[in-house]
Amino acid sequence: MPVAVYYVKPDMRRHVGERVGRAINFVLANEEVSKYEYILKVDADVRFVSDYFLERCLCQKADVVGIGYFMLIRTEPFLKILGGKWPEIPTDDAFIVQAFKVCRRKVSSIPQGLTLERQGGALGSWKYYFYRGIYDLKIGFNPIKETIAVIFLVIDRKSLLPFLTLIGYFVAIIRGEAFYVFGRIAFTDSVKTLFYRIFKRRTFIT
Repeated sequence: MPVAVYYVKPDMRRHVGERVGRAINFVLANEEVSKYEYILKVDADVRFVSDYFLERCLCQKADVVGIGYFMLIRTEPFLKILGGKWPEIPTDDAFIVQAFKVCRRKVSSIPQGLTLERQGGALGSWKYYFYRGIYDLKIGFNPIKETIAVIFLVIDRKSLLPFLTLIGYFVAIIRGEAFYVFGRIAFTDSVKTLFYRIFKRRTFIT
C-alpha cells in the first residue's frame, strides 16, 4: 500500500496543540479516512521499544488507547463524535479523551509492560502552560484533577513552569470561560464522583 507524506508549514505564533491539529486536519481533508479502521497519532521523537506494540494496543479493544505523544483512535467514533476533525486547541489530546469518555466510549492507557522511548522536546514557553490551563477547564477537568496533573508534570519535567497551567486554569474560572458542551458534562460528573468518594470515605471512617 503506497504511503503519502504531507508537509504543513507550521505557524509558530500558534500553540503547539493548534499547530498539530491544523496539520492533522490537512491530512484528514486529503484522505478518505472512513476506509481506515484506526487513526494513529504519534510524535516524531517517539521510538517503539517493545515488540508487537501496536498489536497489543489493538488487543485492548478500546476506542482510544494512549494520550499525548501516542494515540490510537478507532475511526468510526472519531467520525461520529468529532465529525472527523481533530481539535485545533492547546489540549487537543485531552479534548478527544474527554469527549469519548462523555459519550461512554472505551478509553484505555497504554498496556502495562509496553515501553516507548522519547527524546523529549523543549519545556515550552509560559504561554504553552498558561493556555493549556484555560483549555483544561473548558474540556471539564475539575480543580483536584488539574492540580494533581500539574504536580506530576512538574516532577516529570523538573521545572516549575507547569504551575502556570494552574494559573491559567483559575484565570479561566474567574473570567467565566465557557465549557465545551461535553466539558460541562465531564466537569459535573467528575465533581459528583469526587464528593461521592469523599462522603463514602468519611462514612467508612465514622
